[in-house]
Amino acid sequence: MKAFTFVTSNQLKLAAAEAACKPYSISFDHSSVDFIEIQQYDGEVIARDKAEQAYKLIGQPVVITDDSWLIPGLGGFPGPYMRQINHWLTTDNLLDLTRKLTDRTIILRQVIVYQDSGGQQVFSSDIPGVLLDEARGDCPIMHFKLISFDDGQNSAAEIVEQGKPVIEHLPNGWHKLCQWLTTNNT
Repeated sequence: MKAFTFVTSNQLKLAAAEAACKPYSISFDHSSVDFIEIQQYDGEVIARDKAEQAYKLIGQPVVITDDSWLIPGLGGFPGPYMRQINHWLTTDNLLDLTRKLTDRTIILRQVIVYQDSGGQQVFSSDIPGVLLDEARGDCPIMHFKLISFDDGQNSAAEIVEQGKPVIEHLPNGWHKLCQWLTTNNT
């Protein structure tokens, strides 16, 4: 029996979910749904709304994720708008925005929402990384070339190229969800 349907069109998010759930022996279905995504500064509000929409459409337990990328040196920019930033800006544009920052921290705020007939459970995690001062690796996700989760040794793009998990080995929202599912026998 499948624990839930993970609703995403992002293949990297799908691979991350599979990698995180595998050690817990949790399996799930996958579906892609077109959402009317609300505009909001809070990724949790966005994820909760998408989970409600997905649950109404699918009619069984669903999981939705929403990632925000917070750069403290830029006042938390771009937040939940990184997807749009990837379309609007180039790697060089993002480098120009961050080049003079002394605080090179970037935080991946991951929000995962499980929705069933009983309501919602939210699992969030802040995963710290560093902004690189040059693009490294090749990946269709522009900002992956400029972010490292291993203190600058590898960019996220270089990790993807190696076929390794980018954040799945770090404590994150997926692990919290899997622990909750295991404990609650959902």
